[in-house]
Amino acid sequence: MICSGQNLWFASSRSIRFVQRYAASSWPFRQQSWPDYSQDRALHPGSRPVCPTATRVNHSAAPDIHPQAREVLQFWLGDDFLEAKPNSMPPGEKKKIWFGGGASLDKDMTDKFGSLMKQAADSGLHDWRSAYDALAAVLVFDQFSRNIYRGTPTMYDLDSVARKRATSLLDSNAVARFPLIYRVWLLYPFVHSEDPHDHETSVSLVKQMIKEAQALQGADELQAYLQRVMGFTQGHKEVIDKWGRFPHRNKILGRSNTPEEDKAMAAGSVPNF
Repeated sequence: MICSGQNLWFASSRSIRFVQRYAASSWPFRQQSWPDYSQDRALHPGSRPVCPTATRVNHSAAPDIHPQAREVLQFWLGDDFLEAKPNSMPPGEKKKIWFGGGASLDKDMTDKFGSLMKQAADSGLHDWRSAYDALAAVLVFDQFSRNIYRGTPTMYDLDSVARKRATSLLDSNAVARFPLIYRVWLLYPFVHSEDPHDHETSVSLVKQMIKEAQALQGADELQAYLQRVMGFTQGHKEVIDKWGRFPHRNKILGRSNTPEEDKAMAAGSVPNF
């Protein structure tokens, strides 16, 4: 069993470099800093050491979750998201939202969260201050934006904000209390990046999740799921390693294709990321 009071994700000095790189970049909310999630009493109710593979989330967390963040988490993770166990799998009814997509879902999310999406772009959701708030913010910046603004350049506008928020949360001890199935969503801001360094990070994060899952009892299905996540993550990294960007974004972003990209996309050899 893995049990440590230290963060199991960004334990190396690489975390400091990532945080420094993101903090130094230009973005609308640079002058503000994220909360210290390691002090979040929702996830650390007492003085006991953090033990992510054995400890469930303290249900007294409910009052510490911003009402709008709660709506996001209930929509994406389920009404009983605080009941998840360390070896929990995606709720069956949520798989269509996570993996299905489509115009109907996009419209539904726009109707429900369109105004929140504009609020997120304007404010950075800095009043969402708990660890679960941060998870919800990452979902809004990285996932909801892709549904609500699909096919437009705006769908990528908050990607850098999502990475900064995810980096801050991952660099805290608080994240160790999340079930692995929730931590997966902190991975995708790096998967969606066109920076090769972010893809090194994403692969490292999945490897750590798989290692933790292997230490859990009754987690065979979760391990298989994380192996599929690894394949998805490595697929994105391979595109960036080869092309330096996601060529299928070129049309949306008004970028010109190289002749090599044209040829590869015509042949169907470039995944549509």
